[in-house]
Amino acid sequence: MLTPTRIVRAEIRAVSLTYKEPIEWTTGGIEAHADYLVVRIWDCDGRQGAAEAVCRPTWNSMSQGALLALFADIGWPLLSSTGLAPEDLGQIRNVGALTALLDSLLADLYADDQNVAPAAIAGPAVAVVTRGNPREMARAAEAAATRGFGAVKIKLGQGLATDAAVLGAVRSAVGGDFAICGDANGAYGIAECAALMRLAERHGLTFVEDPCRLTPLAASLDRMARSTVPVVVDRFCDSLLAARQFVDLGQIDIAAKPGRCGSRGAGEMLQAAVARGGHAVIGLFGETEIGALAQLRMAAGAEGTTIWGIEASFHDALTEHLLHFDLGLDGGSYAVPPTLHGASAIDWERVEALSSSALVLRK
Repeated sequence: MLTPTRIVRAEIRAVSLTYKEPIEWTTGGIEAHADYLVVRIWDCDGRQGAAEAVCRPTWNSMSQGALLALFADIGWPLLSSTGLAPEDLGQIRNVGALTALLDSLLADLYADDQNVAPAAIAGPAVAVVTRGNPREMARAAEAAATRGFGAVKIKLGQGLATDAAVLGAVRSAVGGDFAICGDANGAYGIAECAALMRLAERHGLTFVEDPCRLTPLAASLDRMARSTVPVVVDRFCDSLLAARQFVDLGQIDIAAKPGRCGSRGAGEMLQAAVARGGHAVIGLFGETEIGALAQLRMAAGAEGTTIWGIEASFHDALTEHLLHFDLGLDGGSYAVPPTLHGASAIDWERVEALSSSALVLRK
């Protein structure tokens, strides 16, 4: 257990970043930019930690203004009083975005203390291909493979006939040996899942994420069609408690997202799955390079064979870079970055230049 430390200063910056092209989300709506809070903290010994929070109401019920107010009114008093250990975050109830932000801040702070450096490349690196027509999606998958990604995740859910055409086009474009996985975002009903999983088997998918609306209840999981392709749960696997419920019911392959659950929280979810012989996807949550670095830090602390893939590619959709270095690819995995400590890696001058507002808190 890490010794609690007292935080004496925090800087919170609201940053909005433009997409290279507008994105149409599977949850609905088209967006041209993404909103974040980027936070840096200092403890009484001068150590620093940093993290970002995605501010997207449809994902985590948070705007920049709402999360900034919560951080100032609830998070800061906890951080700056007598010291807050990662184990203490359970006292923040029903505010997942704030808990995840504080969790990731403390994880990065202690990464500074431990001088964390990656030992090896981590992978496979997964590029996510959003919905489109079969030709567009095949072209995007082929471009990802050519660039050096080790796998692609295809957004399914456009109807079984269209999904069949998409998977056929993608498989033809990337070849028979390239890793493909799918994510239907719960688009199908239970009655359609058997047909979807047969498509997944036919095209050699590594896994299918959320083929239908899967909740951590026996009635939900018992009705799933049995398949040789693993099913990964994501949408309702949004906490350590939910992950434990899923694995206790036999659903042992999960998505663990530092951006949604915090660095420590997502790591514990992965461990819960692995303890039952399962795997985890280190999942996408709309991260900039700051969040992607936290994903790589989580991967560096896990046994490689327990990870289906690392979806740290969302920052490629953004026009701005927020680190001092690029996150490169090496043989289908992510190359070793110079550091996994976010506060050291972030280009703070660039963050300041891009921020629309800032708040400084001192003890």
